[in-house]
Amino acid sequence: DNEVAKKAEEFEKQTDIKRLSSGRRVVLILGLICGVLACLTLLAPMSSITGKTCFKKFEVTDPPAEKLHGNPLNLANTAGWIVLGLGFVASLFLTLFYYWPGRSDSSESQEELINKEERR
Repeated sequence: DNEVAKKAEEFEKQTDIKRLSSGRRVVLILGLICGVLACLTLLAPMSSITGKTCFKKFEVTDPPAEKLHGNPLNLANTAGWIVLGLGFVASLFLTLFYYWPGRSDSSESQEELINKEERR
């Protein structure tokens, strides 16, 4: 029980946004912005704004040769490509944030910090 509390406290310290480097903070915020914009674009009534929906109506039983002119990429309209692009960029930013070197933003590794805590 005490070990779980220590690990939870250490996790809170390591993920505190005030401790993050400015570069890591920027990457996190850009990932968040791209993700939110992708969701808003997907949920917005694009047909009333641009006259077209994000994606063409297509059923699994529809023949692609007729509905999509033989090209599956024709499934997305311009707004759909924007949604896909923003979602992809958000994923890249958040992956970069997760795998950022020195995730603890200190010279000590997480194992060293835990060992220090255990010695106290």
